Amino acid sequence: METVYSKILCPLDGSDESRRGINEAIRFARDQHAQLYFLHVVDIGNSLLHLTASQKILEFGRETGRNLLQRAAAEAGAAQVAAHCEMAEASSGRVADKILEQARRLDADLIVMGIRGRHSSGGAQPGADAKSVMAEARVPVLLVQ
Repeated sequence: METVYSKILCPLDGSDESRRGINEAIRFARDQHAQLYFLHVVDIGNSLLHLTASQKILEFGRETGRNLLQRAAAEAGAAQVAAHCEMAEASSGRVADKILEQARRLDADLIVMGIRGRHSSGGAQPGADAKSVMAEARVPVLLVQ
């Protein structure tokens, strides 16, 4: 099989939808012999959170992210796919901006995201972050329902 993708970025947030994105990203990386990069963004951009959050709450968000990344890397390893993990914090702006920034920095060929959003009669609709990534990414974006 000819390799089309050599670097795949998969943002994750711990949701069931994100889990489906992780599974698809692992499958693509294995099939394409691609490098797989997991990214978790701790969203601390809410101004109310800045005013009221203690360091303990922020550290809980970071620890949760580390655990999610470790589980995703272990799943990739079980499928014999090496995965790189990174965590970022969105202190201002959108989570999508951090995803797009990471995709550019890595020179990713593909972004794989499990979509989480409202359901309509036409099925699941992407949330705001997925829509922004889809609209602004310079590479293909695979949204997994």
